[in-house]
Amino acid sequence: MAHIFGRDSLADARWLTLLRYPGLDYSERQQLIGAGWTPEQLLSASAVDLACVDWSVADDLRRALSTAKPGQRLAEIHPNHPVTLLTQADRQFPALLRACSAAPTALFCVGDSDLLGQPSVAMVGTRKPSLDGERAAHWFARDIARAGLATVSGLALGIDGVVHRATIEAGGQTIAVMATGVDSIYPRRHKDLALHIAETGLLITEFFPGTAPDRLNFPRRNRTISGLALATVVIQASRPSGSLITAASAAQQGREVFALPWSPFSSQGEGCRALLADGATLAQSPADILTVIGYSAREQFAKISDQAAADADFDTEKRQRTILDLLGDATLAIDEITAELALPAEEVQRALMALELAGVVVRSQGGYCAAH
Repeated sequence: MAHIFGRDSLADARWLTLLRYPGLDYSERQQLIGAGWTPEQLLSASAVDLACVDWSVADDLRRALSTAKPGQRLAEIHPNHPVTLLTQADRQFPALLRACSAAPTALFCVGDSDLLGQPSVAMVGTRKPSLDGERAAHWFARDIARAGLATVSGLALGIDGVVHRATIEAGGQTIAVMATGVDSIYPRRHKDLALHIAETGLLITEFFPGTAPDRLNFPRRNRTISGLALATVVIQASRPSGSLITAASAAQQGREVFALPWSPFSSQGEGCRALLADGATLAQSPADILTVIGYSAREQFAKISDQAAADADFDTEKRQRTILDLLGDATLAIDEITAELALPAEEVQRALMALELAGVVVRSQGGYCAAH
């Protein structure tokens, strides 16, 4: 179940301690949190329970959790929407993002978290758009919103801001993915816009509260933008551009990439022309995007979402038996098991943890194998 900040200051401090604990690498953190472990459960766990991580690390983590002190309450972003923490073990965690490699372990959210379960299209572009760039962003965002799809962008100046505002004006819902802590609105001039988004849509970030703007965080933010969406549309971009990073991430994640055509005399459209030359789909109007979404990307969303729902109801014993049958006499990594069974990584991790605790499987350097 999602954790809501502000109701229990000690629980807040323990969650932040778990997420920040430096003794866990990404894989170990994914194993623990993705499998559903909470700070309270970790405090009462035994060495056998925590066989998925080195006990010395687990013992230090438990010590850190037990000595965590209630800290300063998170700044209130919106009076009607507290900060909510979604981990990969929560049903509300977006299925499309969970399917991506190196997906965030957790998201800090303000607004309607249910929006993460709805189909969406990402729209990004330059911070210094031309007048035509602004008009295009408004047109595309408005029509995509009117078609019933949420829009996703990065709350930045320029195209991002136009996309968010146009979506709200059209009566749609928009998701703003932040490169800072959820309590650190950036840029500051978008504070009012962020409040509107929290009221009608959703603000999310993978970065801890208090995180200030840092150029190293923006590529990670861009991967989350594309990971949430069925497709990414680059409205207007020069070269180099953060928008091209978002487009590259979308392509790596197996999502559609669209780009608008721009005159060869427009330096602000050079990035879009490069994307089209590399195989991006031409978007001359919102209808071009909706046509592709209607016939392919929406099916992808439905498939992943339906799979996530089916996984939630999948019988635990049957899942474990399926993994054992797959292992046979082989040694397989979690990624191989996940790919073969088409199950979310955290479901496989949870099943493997149970099998390991039961002494049925053992871990080795190459992955997992049946105990003999």
